[in-house]
Amino acid sequence: MLSGGGRGRPAFVGNGDADELADPLPQALVLTAIVITFGVMAFLLAMAFRSWLLNRDDDVEDDVEDRRVAAALAEEDPS
Repeated sequence: MLSGGGRGRPAFVGNGDADELADPLPQALVLTAIVITFGVMAFLLAMAFRSWLLNRDDDVEDDVEDRRVAAALAEEDPS
């Protein structure tokens, strides 16, 4: 929000000097980020709820391939 500068006159009122007008872009970007965050959060919660309805469990099964990759990495770098 600091990138918008200090308070200024609204950009859509009158024909004033450009230095005196407020920059609406930082506020628009912040509001867009908030909306996207809420959307992603709602999607994640919907997926978790759907998983619960299908499996009645919140535990994600281990993947055999993930275990194989982890074992191979452990053999390469023992530290």
